[in-house]
Amino acid sequence: MATPFDVDQVVHTITADLSAMLNKDITSFQGFAEDQLDQLAERAAHLSARVAAGQIDRDLANALAGEIADDAKTFAEVTAALVALEIEKVWNAVVNAIWGAINAAVSGAINAAFPIPKLPSAAPAG
Repeated sequence: MATPFDVDQVVHTITADLSAMLNKDITSFQGFAEDQLDQLAERAAHLSARVAAGQIDRDLANALAGEIADDAKTFAEVTAALVALEIEKVWNAVVNAIWGAINAAVSGAINAAFPIPKLPSAAPAG
């Protein structure tokens, strides 16, 4: 038997699911980000102090600065991957709730459920 499509319930389900998921994930990311950024800042402070004190030459300073830059890039790439994962989680929560409600509302009226759409792929950067 079909279940009426309850817009308010679907919206409530989505927002509650997203709120719980995002709060948990943001808390985890904050811990990760603080640890990584603290390490980068400590290394930069150490490098600055050694250069200012004349303890290392320009070539070594440039090499160490390059390593810090590489690690900053890696942090940015990991952060971007985590954001992409969050986008996929949001997509899944939204379409699962909406398509679940659609399929519940039309059950019995059609022979097959509407398939849940897949997250569109991002276009390659040009």
